Amino acid sequence: MSDKSSNELSLGGLSQFGLQIPFSQGSATSQISIMNELVGSFSFLESLLNNQINVSESNQISLYDFLIDDEEIKNINDNYQLKVDAINKLGKKISIVENYQASIVKISVTDKNIYAAHSINKLVILKANETLANMDNKQAKEKLLFINDRILEVELNLQNAENDLAEFRYENKQISSSITLQLQLDKLTRALSFQTNIMSTLLEQKEVAKIQNIEKTNLFNVLDSPNLPFYASSPRRLYQLILYGILSIITPIFLIISKMFYRNLMNYFNNIFYLDS
Repeated sequence: MSDKSSNELSLGGLSQFGLQIPFSQGSATSQISIMNELVGSFSFLESLLNNQINVSESNQISLYDFLIDDEEIKNINDNYQLKVDAINKLGKKISIVENYQASIVKISVTDKNIYAAHSINKLVILKANETLANMDNKQAKEKLLFINDRILEVELNLQNAENDLAEFRYENKQISSSITLQLQLDKLTRALSFQTNIMSTLLEQKEVAKIQNIEKTNLFNVLDSPNLPFYASSPRRLYQLILYGILSIITPIFLIISKMFYRNLMNYFNNIFYLDS
């Protein structure tokens, strides 16, 4: 979950949000780990490029155009290399902090444009939810196909079990008078009951898979929506470079002057001591 510090951003704007993932399938830890791999994947970042983002209160451009508006990459003639550089640049703007114990993922987007940072963060939420929902629906479809195939097999086995039991009862009228016939009857009855239970389980799982296949609910709960930052979380790099440059110049000069002053002072005291003696 983000707090007031989430309004901070180095070089302009940092937008953060916290989300909790209440997955119904798999452990929370395994599902949370998907977020880090998903958001950092090339295909996911590529899917974001054609979406519109805000660059001011009233202006929007595509994320791709926003990312390539850089002197370092805008002059590249190779379109594929340009896309790769844009995706790498986007990946560096997004950071993820995972809390496995609380089942919470915190995603931060950093950019000098506060509106872009906010829009990219919202876009990451939307697309991550859509991607995870598609993955979940795909698993549900595969599960549904498997269940349907299994039902066909079990229907045939169930029909055979029913026929075997019916045929046995028809051919044996005095079952109670024979222990062997009673044992055979119990065996056939258990086989029929077993196939019936399998069919009941498959039909129940089929209904669950159908619901999961059409379900469009969010796979995670947003605890704190992306915010629009206004303050920098650290001094600007230009100021840092200037400060470091000044210190790198002043420090050696100060050391040299201090050393010269120390030598002159020692020579002065030595001369005084020599005159007194």
